[in-house]
Amino acid sequence: MSPWPGIARLVPHGGRMCLLDAVLACDSHRLEATFTPDASDPFAGEAGIGAHVGLEWMAQAVAAWATLNAAGENGAEAPAPGMLVSVRRFESTCVHFPFGEPVTVAVELELSGANGLYGFRGTLKSAGEQRAEAEFRVYQPTLGERDQPAPDASQEPR
Repeated sequence: MSPWPGIARLVPHGGRMCLLDAVLACDSHRLEATFTPDASDPFAGEAGIGAHVGLEWMAQAVAAWATLNAAGENGAEAPAPGMLVSVRRFESTCVHFPFGEPVTVAVELELSGANGLYGFRGTLKSAGEQRAEAEFRVYQPTLGERDQPAPDASQEPR
C-alpha cells in the first residue's frame, strides 16, 4: 500500500482528467508518479497518446507535489489553484506513448520565488528509456492572495 494519498486528492482535476495513477515518491524538491496510458484516456488516439500530452502529465505531477508539500507528507489539504505559465525546451524521442506501457513522470524544483513563481524540470520515462523532457514555469498564488476576495467589478474606481 502506498504512503501517498490517491491522485484525485492531490490534483485540481476530477474524473477522466485526473491522468496520473499514483505517486511513487515525493520530497521537498522532487516528485515521481506513474500512469499507464490506455484507450479510455481523453487524449487517446489510434496509436496511443501524443507525446505533447506529456506536458499535462508533468503539470499534474507538479500539482501533486505542491499539495503534498503544502500539507506535509499527509496530503491533508485540497489542491491549490495554479497555472502553467511557460514551457521551454520540450523534447521528445517519441511521437506517442503506446497503450499498456507504464510511464514514470518526474518533476524537480529548480527555482522557487517568493512571488509564487516556480521553475521545474520534468522527464517522462517508459521501457527503461527517457522519452521526453521539458523545463517549465508555474505560478501558484500565495495563500494571502487566494484568501483575498475578488474585486467587485460593479464599483467605480476611486
